[in-house]
Formats: sequence, C-alpha cells, structure tokens
Amino acid sequence: MSLLMMLLLPAMQLAGVLVMVVIELRMRRFLQEVPILQGAAEMAVFRDLAALNMYAALLTIGLLGGSWLLFFLLLYLKVLNMDFFLFMLLPAMLVMITGMIAKGTEGRVHALPTASEALTQERDHVIHVWLTQALPDWK
Repeated sequence: MSLLMMLLLPAMQLAGVLVMVVIELRMRRFLQEVPILQGAAEMAVFRDLAALNMYAALLTIGLLGGSWLLFFLLLYLKVLNMDFFLFMLLPAMLVMITGMIAKGTEGRVHALPTASEALTQERDHVIHVWLTQALPDWK
C-alpha cells in the first residue's frame, strides 16, 4: 500500500500543477487574442475565462489539499513515515513556482484595458467576483 501512496500523493499534486499550467496557457492566449476589452463579445470571453479559472482553482485546491490531508492521515496511521516527505515536498515546490508564474499572468488579465467606462465597471465587477467568491455569479 505504501508504494501506491508513494505514487498517488505526488500524482495528485502533479495533476494540480497540470491544471495550473493549462489555465496559465489559456490566460496567455486570451491576452494575445484580446489586447483590449472593446465590447460585449470580449467581455463574454473574459467572464468565461474568469469562470474557468475559478473552477480550476477549486479543483486544484481539492487535489493539493487532498494530497496533504491524505499524507498526514497516512503518517498518523503509520502507513507512511517521514522519509516520504521529500516525495511530497518536491511537487509542492513545483506548485509554488507554477503559482507564482500564474499570478503574474492573472494580474495582467485583471489589468486589461477597456474601451469604455461601462466596460471598466463590468471588468472590475467580474474581477471582484473572481477574487472573492468560490463560484462565478456575475449578477
């Protein structure tokens, strides 16, 4: 069983990294395709990107948090020992590096210029929801 856990726990973390990388690439593509929010079409794509990011964040939290909770539970049950900690720490460092890169790109998405004051207000509302709620609700 400990061999299975040695593979499963880091795999959960690496799956979280994969989700983060996919979202990072999607945000970069959005920035290339939409240099300015000019109308309803661009705003709809912006809302879709924000929603995708929010759902991906929940999935990533589940994968990363779940892997650490399971790790500590298995330590407590003595299925694993602290020697396994390195197998958890190395993917965790990759998560941190990926997260720092993604945060910079997300900041550029948040700062995307708009063509009008109304679009600026709508963009700011979407960003507020994106940063303060778990699920998208643009009302």
